[in-house]
Amino acid sequence: MRAPSYKEALKIVLDSFEPLDVELVEVDSCLSRFLAEDVRAKRDVPPSDTSKVDGYALSESGGYRWLNTGEILPEGFDRVVKVEDVIENSDEGGGIFFKKRPEKWENIRRRGEDIGEGETLLRRGNPLDPLKLITLKNCGIEKLKVFRKPKIAILSTGDELEREIPATNHLMIHLLLEKFCDVKLSLAGDNKDQIESFLLKRGYDILITTGGTSKGRKDLMRKILVEVGEIYFDGSRIKPGMTAFFGIVKESKTPVFCLPGTPSACLSAFMLYVKPAIHKMVGSKGYAFKASTSECISPSRNTRFVLLNFDGKLTPVKGGFFRSLLSANCYLVLEEDKGVEEGELVEVHPLGFP
Repeated sequence: MRAPSYKEALKIVLDSFEPLDVELVEVDSCLSRFLAEDVRAKRDVPPSDTSKVDGYALSESGGYRWLNTGEILPEGFDRVVKVEDVIENSDEGGGIFFKKRPEKWENIRRRGEDIGEGETLLRRGNPLDPLKLITLKNCGIEKLKVFRKPKIAILSTGDELEREIPATNHLMIHLLLEKFCDVKLSLAGDNKDQIESFLLKRGYDILITTGGTSKGRKDLMRKILVEVGEIYFDGSRIKPGMTAFFGIVKESKTPVFCLPGTPSACLSAFMLYVKPAIHKMVGSKGYAFKASTSECISPSRNTRFVLLNFDGKLTPVKGGFFRSLLSANCYLVLEEDKGVEEGELVEVHPLGFP
């Protein structure tokens, strides 16, 4: 039986996940969380008319009063002369002279001109970074409904790990997810008992393994998952990463992604399957942008994960996988039997999470 296409396999993955529980959390503690509802401003920003400059506020009746930058405009005043346009008389009796009379509301930040009370600021599924959080704080928001952080366990398998090659696959996934998820790392040899013990862990939203997905004598993942669970798709038409498979542990009902041990295939399968699954759990649609390519990309019978560098134009990166990672900053999901012409506008995704 032919392996499913990428779209068919992705649908199987997404149908296996639901959004996580929602928590009410202080804004100060919401860094790297995902919003569980749309957020609206609770007050105007700025909350009052304020001076943009150091200078004198003027009233229609000719009165004036000194204001520092950011000070609230007194009632009855409607414009500010900046200090550079003021001549202060040093003679006895004092007095000041204005080089020009500003227009009404000149040099004034009007109440709500930045953000108005009730305005929708962010949508459900938006990840929260420091700049978004300080904006929400300035809009009078003290608590947010956010999705619980996904709990993910990762196991790299293989007798050769740390003896012949560095164990970097599980580290790669951990570093991609650590800000947004609670992640636990493990290593195991090609050992049935160790792998089975990992798969029977409870308390996680996702289990991820790397290595052991091919058909060699030491490739145990498929055999062990069949014994403790069920495989929903056994490989798919993606390249690299064709041997990645997905299933569930029957006893705990925990979804399992079994990713290849080859680093390029591991990254491809992670981005194409695991990343969308986590997005669904936290209500996110992910992020993509469109840009034109600097050269042709030939079609393939499989859906291809193509590493690219974007610096105003998209350029496929050259060389081996790890050399490619030094310059890659985004990727293209090129559907099977489809190519890209030079200069064609395509949708690409940042190489990272979220």
